[in-house]
Amino acid sequence: MAYATLVKELRRLAKLNVTDERAAHIAGSEDYAYRLCAKHRLPFDPVLIGVLAHDLFRDWPVERLRSVAKRSGMDANPYLERAPILYHGIIAGLFLERWRGELRSRPEIVEAVTHHSTGYPFRSYIGKILFIADSLEETRDYPGVWELRQIADSDYEKGYIAVLEHKIAYFLEKKYLLLPETVAAWNAAVTGEVWKV
Repeated sequence: MAYATLVKELRRLAKLNVTDERAAHIAGSEDYAYRLCAKHRLPFDPVLIGVLAHDLFRDWPVERLRSVAKRSGMDANPYLERAPILYHGIIAGLFLERWRGELRSRPEIVEAVTHHSTGYPFRSYIGKILFIADSLEETRDYPGVWELRQIADSDYEKGYIAVLEHKIAYFLEKKYLLLPETVAAWNAAVTGEVWKV
């Protein structure tokens, strides 16, 4: 796969689709994901594709996200309808799959992008690193973020579980629904077993 070409094209698309604030978040996610991959000796190129694609459509209006989801053949999703901004990850995953056919041979990249906001029983490190980087990059500032960074820096698997636990606690505090993907991610994390969504 020609990662350099994909990276160049994704950077160009980001300039057309995201705000300056979102671009700073994507750059921060890239830096943090690179540091994690280097520290844990993981290949960075597939993670970089996920990082550059994950928020490509995050700044689109909700109605546009809904419209694209419907035209893409997605069934109505009662969970997403309560938090329709979450469509942005799913649409980014669909976009990658349809835009670049060779990414069908790397479904773990598409999976990482699709579920970067909600968590998922990810099949590879790519989803876990993207999930962590999206939540912990340097522009993120919330109670506990520094401690979560320390955990992720020392062990990305434990960092993934800690970030997932923190997100779930936040969702419960706010009385948000837990998506089936999030529940499956947690069940997989605590049991070490594969949980299907």
